[in-house]
Amino acid sequence: MIITLIAEQKLDDVLSAIGRTGRLNEKGRGIAFVIDASRTAGIVHRSVTGMEGGSRRTMEQECSYDLIVTIVNKGDSEKVVEASRNSGAEGGTILSGRGTGIHEQAKLFGLTIEPEKELVLTLIKNELTSRVLEAIVDEIQLNRPGKGIAFVIKVERVVGISHLMETDAGKQG
Repeated sequence: MIITLIAEQKLDDVLSAIGRTGRLNEKGRGIAFVIDASRTAGIVHRSVTGMEGGSRRTMEQECSYDLIVTIVNKGDSEKVVEASRNSGAEGGTILSGRGTGIHEQAKLFGLTIEPEKELVLTLIKNELTSRVLEAIVDEIQLNRPGKGIAFVIKVERVVGISHLMETDAGKQG
């Protein structure tokens, strides 16, 4: 996984280069997507300009996808992926992490143990978002403390899921 922060005026060039270099037009090679970072910190050496004065397209015009981010206890990520698939998603990406919230810390012999977590990133057509999110909540019981969290981020642009985007184009034309 690579996360990069770029100025909007360079977005098209960078996204095109990522798609070309990673051969994302080939099935199974990966996915690239754009999320609008409305606020940044720690990059004072960079001047992020170009946000004002330009014509900014809305997310709805750009892309009809959402990113569901689910953070669960280690071992529960497969349940998240299964619930997502059963609700219309094609899969997800699982990352490892560790928790630091009030429900995650335990003590053993006076030492704080921060349990391992798994993050599941599910890129989904926005018309399926509610159904997939509800299935994840039900399967993992996210409404109970310490079980995990899930949230949705709007995606602006996507590269690397051409089989889905061709289906969308066929519906429009």
